[in-house]
Amino acid sequence: MADYPQLKIIALVATAIAHHYSIISPVPPVDEKERLSSGQGKTFEYAMPLLRFISESLVIWGVLSEITAIAVVGFPNTTFISQGTYAALCPNPIHKTPQLLSINIVFGLGVLLAVCGTALRLWCFRVLGRLFTSQVSLRPSHTLVQEAPYNFVRHPSYTGMMLHDIGIVMVHFSPNGWDRECGIMYTLAGPCIALWMVCMVYIFFSLWKRTAAEDELLKGKFGPVWEQYARDVPWKLFPYIT
Repeated sequence: MADYPQLKIIALVATAIAHHYSIISPVPPVDEKERLSSGQGKTFEYAMPLLRFISESLVIWGVLSEITAIAVVGFPNTTFISQGTYAALCPNPIHKTPQLLSINIVFGLGVLLAVCGTALRLWCFRVLGRLFTSQVSLRPSHTLVQEAPYNFVRHPSYTGMMLHDIGIVMVHFSPNGWDRECGIMYTLAGPCIALWMVCMVYIFFSLWKRTAAEDELLKGKFGPVWEQYARDVPWKLFPYIT
């Protein structure tokens, strides 16, 4: 491990930006008549605005808090907050948290997954264009897209979101990170972080359920064409796994 406070701050900012772009919708919501009428997909759609708000708010809060703690520890001569404010952000004393400046393999891999996951999702946005929707739906002009990255797995946008979310969790709970070094889970902020983790689990579960709902919708729309596509691309999310 090595101390690179500037690089760590840049990496944290990059993950926050990536998180924003991983949860936005590139097109407006579709008409109600185009949506799946019921089921898990419908429930998740109604919850999405709240989930986006909770997730983005807590990620931004965590990133800003960690950057502030790193700045206090790494640049003591340019400290811009009081000791009391630092104690609120990081209950552990400064002399016990020099590891906040370190970058380790878990943090680095988490940043890579977070950024690459969002890049994959943006690639899907570009390929699908107006066909990409946050709701489980079929548009009147819908076609069965089979070009990359949809020739690797059938739901690569969900793959990208899952990779991003795994990366974000690794970043914030990595050894020498703000949550671990400052003991945040044992403060009043602990329930907020627990809520975020519950949201992550729910999102993973819902995305998995949505793959089945979307496959059924596309199968009903395109019939034999979709069945051949499913034989050519048998994996929903991760090649050779599922």
